[in-house]
Amino acid sequence: MVAKTMGSVALAGLLMGLWAGNATAALPFITDDAGTLGRGASQVELLYVGSTEKETIGGSTVKTDWSLPGATFGNGAAETLDLTLGVARSWGTETVDGISSNDSGNADFLLNAKWKYYEKTGFRFAVKPLVGYSNHVGGTSDDHVTLYGGWFIVTREHEVLAVSLNGGYFYNDYGSAAERESSRSDPWILSALATYKVLEGLTLGLDVGASTNPDKASSEMPVYALGGAIYSPNKNVDLSLGLKFGVTKPEPDFAGIPGITLRF
Repeated sequence: MVAKTMGSVALAGLLMGLWAGNATAALPFITDDAGTLGRGASQVELLYVGSTEKETIGGSTVKTDWSLPGATFGNGAAETLDLTLGVARSWGTETVDGISSNDSGNADFLLNAKWKYYEKTGFRFAVKPLVGYSNHVGGTSDDHVTLYGGWFIVTREHEVLAVSLNGGYFYNDYGSAAERESSRSDPWILSALATYKVLEGLTLGLDVGASTNPDKASSEMPVYALGGAIYSPNKNVDLSLGLKFGVTKPEPDFAGIPGITLRF
């Protein structure tokens, strides 16, 4: 069970922001905004995702816990173009009727570019192509997946309120024949984020989204809701915390996402 949860399909979770962007978005949120860093500006994002899920399968109680620390480095290559590299390392534990087993998890890598191609009267539009690679640690030479795809992003800002919409489509090139047989290769993701600046240095947000179920045996969409807060003691540091809940069964029941962003 953990092997399926923590295997190559974890890259889809990566792209939904369960690490670092989160690899692209403002921590702790999954939905990205259409803004860019600006020419010459850089930032580092560090985060940890702790997730848990409990269900009954074939009369047995199955509890899955997994951990995922991640980091990204982003640079403003131009005023309207960002380049970002993300890395993450995941591992999990599955407990079936009180008996636990461990999974060595994945090493994940993601490279993306975000181009803000239009901005006027509070509206911003951007596209974000990307490529990713995930390798199951300790697995066979075929136990990996390469991912290609991208996002379309729209943001509307009005004083202290901002709303962003994301649509993503991807192709998973599975190295394992078993994964190709059991997992969908062309997932899509839709999400939305609303943020509100409560006061100077404190922003609250609500993030919701749905995606294709990576398991061919199920048509039920993973749907999540995430509430988060960003505290900025100064313009170069953000401290963030997110609480993510699974609205439908395919999503993990709960995840906590603390993080820190450093700009320079």
